[in-house]
Amino acid sequence: MVNLCLVSLKHIDKKIKAFYHKYVESIIWVYIFILILVNSYILGFLSSFNSIDSDLLKIEYDPNIEITIDDLKTNLVKKVNSGKIHASKNGTKYYYDWCGSSRIKEENKIYFDSDNDAREEGYEISSSCK
Repeated sequence: MVNLCLVSLKHIDKKIKAFYHKYVESIIWVYIFILILVNSYILGFLSSFNSIDSDLLKIEYDPNIEITIDDLKTNLVKKVNSGKIHASKNGTKYYYDWCGSSRIKEENKIYFDSDNDAREEGYEISSSCK
């Protein structure tokens, strides 16, 4: 009985090796081919997001507009500081919107256009905004 089991195990082992040599290699190539197709599709799909439509963005030169660098700087400073500085009517410190003054009630807030305006009114910058 023992010899019969050993023969069957040897026979099964040979069948497994034969199956492997016959089919596994071709299955691996099919999987590689499918992976290449899927990756190519995904890369093509993602590359379509990087293209820029030329009609969406146009930069044109207008010779009738005369702007100097100083004009740009002053307008930029005004835009950045406009309404961003506030203080309490009862306090002595002024704050920017991004640095902690959340305890000031809205009805007690006063707004300034620039740091200089706040200093002229007697306020000094808060230590949390430096």
